[in-house]
Amino acid sequence: MVFLGIVLALASILTGALFVAQWQEQRSQRLVASLDALRPDARDRGKQPAGAGKPRTPARPQPGEQPPLPWPFSRLDTLQEQAGEYTGPLRLLLTAALSAVGLGLVMWLLTAQAPLAIGGAAAGLSAPTVLLRRKAARRMQVIEDQVSGLCDRLLQSLAAGTTVDLALREAASDFPAPLGDELRRVVRMVRMGTTLDASLARLPQRLPGAPSIRMLVASLQIALEMGANLANQLERLAGLLRQRRITVARVSSTVAMARLQSKVLFFAPLGAYVWVHLQAPQLLSQWQTPAGEIKLLAMAGWVVFGYFVTQGLVRNAFGEVL
Repeated sequence: MVFLGIVLALASILTGALFVAQWQEQRSQRLVASLDALRPDARDRGKQPAGAGKPRTPARPQPGEQPPLPWPFSRLDTLQEQAGEYTGPLRLLLTAALSAVGLGLVMWLLTAQAPLAIGGAAAGLSAPTVLLRRKAARRMQVIEDQVSGLCDRLLQSLAAGTTVDLALREAASDFPAPLGDELRRVVRMVRMGTTLDASLARLPQRLPGAPSIRMLVASLQIALEMGANLANQLERLAGLLRQRRITVARVSSTVAMARLQSKVLFFAPLGAYVWVHLQAPQLLSQWQTPAGEIKLLAMAGWVVFGYFVTQGLVRNAFGEVL
């Protein structure tokens, strides 16, 4: 039964991987079409002589435009964008499938108990996503800390008399990673033919975990469209971001104990079960029946549910600050 469940889970993951592979092929074709649309001869073919009536505008994909992915593949793709891993959801799904099968088989061979084998498979299935989420959170935090420095850099360039787009190009040339990598990506999109406003608009979409990026992009777009005084906006934004960093540090220290308690309550029952199984397995004989395994799975489900509820309460209470 355990092996059948693992095989079914692997089959579903492989099916999703094949779907993502087809989406990546469509994305490659769309990118090739975008590059062909930017060729000078393609632009000349799209023009019509004067007096020929209202010219038709051919439907061309925007440079770098990608077909949308359904959930949860779009969530995985966004998570990889935040973490700086541009390998696509296909490799992540395959890694999760292999780790689930490997850990599930290892736990089954070591303990010969279905709950531990299923728990190992579930842990292996979620491990790549959890590690990627942690990497994305660390990267978003570094980007949040770098935005104020970018504002100061843009202020220096604007004080020298440069334009907004030139100031962004100069900042992207030598600004440290990871924010510098995102700025260089914006510059590459502009060179491919995308407008600066559209390239900036995609930056918060790739980095939804960095609210400071949304504020910076909004200030830049207002300056580009309305001709507002960008220097004053950047100066106020830099001060606001530094004050926000102090507030986030205080709130993080406040909720750190609640997060630690949720993790302890999550891992303590599993650790106790494994310890008793290794030291005195005869005490668990009543749980090695089919009814006992069902009870263990139910209790594990409640523990996982409580962990996510606690984390959700913290995010709902302080999600706009953290």
